[in-house]
Amino acid sequence: MTSDVNVRAAFRFTERCQRRVGTVLITGTTSGIGRALLEHYVESGTRVISVNRRRIAELECRYPSVRFECVDVRCAEDVDKLVRDLAASGQLPELFILNAGINRVDNDESFQLPVYREVIETNLYGVLNFVQPLTELPAVHVRRHVVAIGSMASYAGNPYGLGYSTSKKALSACFEVWAKMYAGTDLVFQQVMLGPVRTAMYTMADKFPAWMVWTRNLFSASLEAAVRAVSRFALTRKSRLVYPLRAFPLYLAMWLGQALVPGFFQGRKTLDGRARRAGGSPRPAR
Repeated sequence: MTSDVNVRAAFRFTERCQRRVGTVLITGTTSGIGRALLEHYVESGTRVISVNRRRIAELECRYPSVRFECVDVRCAEDVDKLVRDLAASGQLPELFILNAGINRVDNDESFQLPVYREVIETNLYGVLNFVQPLTELPAVHVRRHVVAIGSMASYAGNPYGLGYSTSKKALSACFEVWAKMYAGTDLVFQQVMLGPVRTAMYTMADKFPAWMVWTRNLFSASLEAAVRAVSRFALTRKSRLVYPLRAFPLYLAMWLGQALVPGFFQGRKTLDGRARRAGGSPRPAR
């Protein structure tokens, strides 16, 4: 009996060692959850490759062990070159956390296509540009995890930030397909559906009613807890993490409210409270 226990303990220890991440690539580490993830992996002794569209001297000086790459994730050619150079040099990470994202008001008084396009190109194509070269590289015996940081906003988005919610919805659809297509291969596609987390993306609190801000605060998670949850999830083969789970009913309630209650958080008024298209006369029904 003792021998069996020792064997099982040794197996679990070996499995944990095998699942340890040697190198992680993280996009969007200048602030928010990306920076918190960088700090977490540095502290754990993991080799980190940080990808940002601009150089931050303070960040690079603080973490001399991190390999910083100045690459705009919106540029498919530059991302392709980065991935292929890493593969050619034998430094392709076991874990990609594709976190770079922005949130902009693009649909308030009018729809702002240039702003919307900037959000889509960063949040959606900034991830897809990594996926293409990774799926084109030859299969290997090393398991590589590709983790996209999504959002519960794909279930019930902020109508004033249309690019954010639609980019996250499209990203979720892509990763659902890839998780099934590549199941059992060396590529593991995973998505994190983040609810309210207190980061710089925690926006527009001064624009919404107090009850809405209070409710969001009630269901929000700390940055540290979110980082721990993401890092644990990335060691598994699970395709989706919803975090914090307690926030999911909030988004479900918002979805039901938008579907069933006329005018419920649907942008019928501008953010400053004015009626939309005031002064115009509706077209007669045909």
